[in-house]
Amino acid sequence: MVLGPNTIRDCVRFKYLGVMLTKEGTSNEEIDNKIIQGRKAIGKLNSVLWNDKITMKTKQMIFSTVVESIITYGSETWEVNKRNEKRLKAVEMDFWRQACGMSRIEHVQNDEIRRRSQRKNDIMDTINMKRSICYGHVQRSGGLKGCWIGCRTEEGKGKV
Repeated sequence: MVLGPNTIRDCVRFKYLGVMLTKEGTSNEEIDNKIIQGRKAIGKLNSVLWNDKITMKTKQMIFSTVVESIITYGSETWEVNKRNEKRLKAVEMDFWRQACGMSRIEHVQNDEIRRRSQRKNDIMDTINMKRSICYGHVQRSGGLKGCWIGCRTEEGKGKV
């Protein structure tokens, strides 16, 4: 493909903002990776989340600064299908269930967990907000013209 004076080669995958994008245009690989990282972070926070002495406000700050940041990093470029949306929301609910001192065995509905955790927005709201901010930035800076993107071709690393 020719774009102005530049020739753009076909890529199998490339990294943009620390996020791996594939030739197929799906984000499944990247979202899987972020879900795994988020679950690991929640696992490490297990003792904090189940602690009754830590306030819900503190747990909310932990979620937004640690877990949500890990899960949503690079989400501005994701293609999120319904399956991935459900999986992202499930990771979020795992955090809030633990923060509320509930296990899945208790069969407490997500709406009740949300009410107890005083959480109005979900992770998809955060992702959509990040997309809007990114879109505005791209529009104000004149679009993607002149961007350098690192590209991994089938033969090896290349530049576009």
